[in-house]
Amino acid sequence: MRSLGDPAFFRLFDALVVEANPQAGLKKPRWSIADTDWQWERHTFGGATHSFTMETCTVVRRPPKSWTLLVVKEFWWTADQRKPLRDLRWAKLVSGSRADTMRWLQARDRTRLAFGGASNISD
Repeated sequence: MRSLGDPAFFRLFDALVVEANPQAGLKKPRWSIADTDWQWERHTFGGATHSFTMETCTVVRRPPKSWTLLVVKEFWWTADQRKPLRDLRWAKLVSGSRADTMRWLQARDRTRLAFGGASNISD
């Protein structure tokens, strides 16, 4: 994983979210992984010709090496489509050190690989 835009980042991010929310389709609004606090929100709009859903997840690492990461997923549909017309995702480091953030993510990835998916998740 080289950057927050790397496909490997989104695979790891999705895996961490799924581990914290084992019931498919039911996401908790808040949870913790190791020394980070996660907050998830969904925003939806449906109109006559199009609709969209935006999911945001804010990850905040507690001090001393604190940082805040925002991850956004957008899905757009026209009225007659079953599959999204467009879907996109992006991540932005809102505050803190990019190097510290990447080290934390890489450590979670190594932990997942070593323990078969467990990432020190708590409620």
